[in-house]
Amino acid sequence: MPAHLLIQDGSPWWLSPDLWVVPGNDPNGPPGSPVAGINAYLWARVANTGNVAANGTRVDFYWANPSAQMVVGVATFIGSAFADLDPGATQDVLCLVPWKPVIVNGGHECVLAVAHGPGDSNPIPDPLPNGYLFDPPAHDQIAQLNLSVLEASM
Repeated sequence: MPAHLLIQDGSPWWLSPDLWVVPGNDPNGPPGSPVAGINAYLWARVANTGNVAANGTRVDFYWANPSAQMVVGVATFIGSAFADLDPGATQDVLCLVPWKPVIVNGGHECVLAVAHGPGDSNPIPDPLPNGYLFDPPAHDQIAQLNLSVLEASM
């Protein structure tokens, strides 16, 4: 079996345990709820369940308003990170570009991670074309985390 990239869906699928947010300026701090106007860092846990290495895997991070259509071009790209994944390996991947959350949709928002790796057994387009539907249940390489963005208090 070639490489096979996986970012797990949750139960329900939009609560991926493989995505988390670290609020504040220290990306190695504790996970928590993002706060509007304050930097936060996104992490994704990516696995290669295949038997071929997926070196140079790129993980793209987005945030989106779930009341809008969840497609490329509507979701906001945050940044990318890279990982080398041996067969059977799992790695936590940090997006070094901070996300500065804003309040939309009453603070109910989503973050997404998309893994692109060489030799993936079921590749998705790279780059994702404008209008491409983020559909985590249909793609092992895409995961979503719904969350609440908090308002900063004075």
